[in-house]
Amino acid sequence: MDNGSIPLERLARHFEAYNRSEGKSHQTVIWYSRVVRYFGDYLKERQLADTLDNLSVDLVRDFVLHLQTRRKWPDRQCHLAEQNLRAISVQTYVRALRGFFNWIYREGYTRENILANLRPPKAPRTLAEVLRDGEIGRILACVD
Repeated sequence: MDNGSIPLERLARHFEAYNRSEGKSHQTVIWYSRVVRYFGDYLKERQLADTLDNLSVDLVRDFVLHLQTRRKWPDRQCHLAEQNLRAISVQTYVRALRGFFNWIYREGYTRENILANLRPPKAPRTLAEVLRDGEIGRILACVD
């Protein structure tokens, strides 16, 4: 079997084994696996080939656009279900996929890093509200 015909699902299993053998935390392994699986599901829903030779930066960019318009919890009946994923969440998906594609390249499955030039989308930065001196004083007054 040449590298181009390797299915994404098989690569994902190898990637998961790699992450476990490297001693990554259980939650990190789960997150990487979940993102790669979700990307594979996205390809299947669109009836796109999920083999290595079909994977491209343009396909991943389409996936990012999908994430940016995806509802948080499409299967739930609550007011929060109507909200889109936050930009910071989309960034974490992109970082996970970049990690996966970096691994594909390092392991020699591809001749180039397909996502080398893909940057996570920008997310708005929020500033933490700073406590005033009087508020800090009241907090400290409560401590015995």
